[in-house]
Amino acid sequence: MGGIYIEQPPRGTDPTLTEYLARVFIAISGALQQNQDLTPIFVHPTKFKVGKIYYYGAAIAADPIVDEEGIYVFKSTGLVKVI
Repeated sequence: MGGIYIEQPPRGTDPTLTEYLARVFIAISGALQQNQDLTPIFVHPTKFKVGKIYYYGAAIAADPIVDEEGIYVFKSTGLVKVI
């Protein structure tokens, strides 16, 4: 099972924060690929669960939020793209 190394986010400048976020997103992507836990979906589920991660394999027609392939999380306020 893949893991993600956790490090303290920097309090520095934008380039430092950008580099940190790039490392974290690469780590998350690698862990997800190793675990094979996310099967791409191409239509919305019948019922969303708060805190659950959804991997969309393509944009959903007529949905401005799911406008491309990516990983989304469902928050209490709705679907949000993560990667």
